[in-house]
Amino acid sequence: MAATNHKLFSNIPQLNTEKDWPVWTFQVTHALKAADQWEFVTGRADHTRQNYKSKKQKAFYSILQCIRQKNIPAVIKKTVSNKLYALMQMYGLHMKRGASIQDHLRQLDELADHLAALNIAVSELDKVAVLLRSVHESYPTLVTALLARGDEELTLLFVKQALLDEEQR
Repeated sequence: MAATNHKLFSNIPQLNTEKDWPVWTFQVTHALKAADQWEFVTGRADHTRQNYKSKKQKAFYSILQCIRQKNIPAVIKKTVSNKLYALMQMYGLHMKRGASIQDHLRQLDELADHLAALNIAVSELDKVAVLLRSVHESYPTLVTALLARGDEELTLLFVKQALLDEEQR
């Protein structure tokens, strides 16, 4: 198991700058989960469990080997501003003039994935709202028609398909 754990963490690049934080956090979290060490990081591990102390130390060591220690304060300080900036990017998204719907949808998905890497949940309703607002100038009639539909019909998949269909007309 130790070789497997080492292999899980050896593929994760060291955390060097605040720009690396979202991807690094995602990779380390999933490596810790795969190594059955995540519960020690979150504090949910059973303290009466056999080898608790040594397993907690292994989880701590696994994280440390993925960090370039001199950069820790700068990275932590920038995390909150990274989250705010990512949220502002998503909620301020506008479709660029001449851009395709496909490119715009890809941009929205990338922003949502970035937020997920920062541990910020983006609901389907949030994505629908951002999408409709961001394309309103290019497709005002379609947006109005979509908003007139019932909530049950206004899924992200439905809105994406309606926009793609409208673009092809």
